[in-house]
Amino acid sequence: MIQVTIILQNQAIKMMKVSGHAASAPYGKDLVCAAVSAVMTGGVNALPQLGVRIKNHDGLSEIQVDDISSETIQSVIKVLETQLQTIESSYPKFIKI
Repeated sequence: MIQVTIILQNQAIKMMKVSGHAASAPYGKDLVCAAVSAVMTGGVNALPQLGVRIKNHDGLSEIQVDDISSETIQSVIKVLETQLQTIESSYPKFIKI
């Protein structure tokens, strides 16, 4: 199962961690993993340009926000959150926020 952890500070996202594998289908055919990977890859590629710290390696993406007051950063991360929630609503057995 993919586990998404979101930590808030003053109602802003301070940290988002996505870990695990969906295991909804055989390797290479897992659409849930592919969807989550696509969503996170977009965020992981965009956020460092905004000064956000990223850890990204096999089965783990972690986003650390130092400047929680940045509306641009919060907007990007909220889009990631909404996309992950959409996947969770369709595949609740394989992703948990």
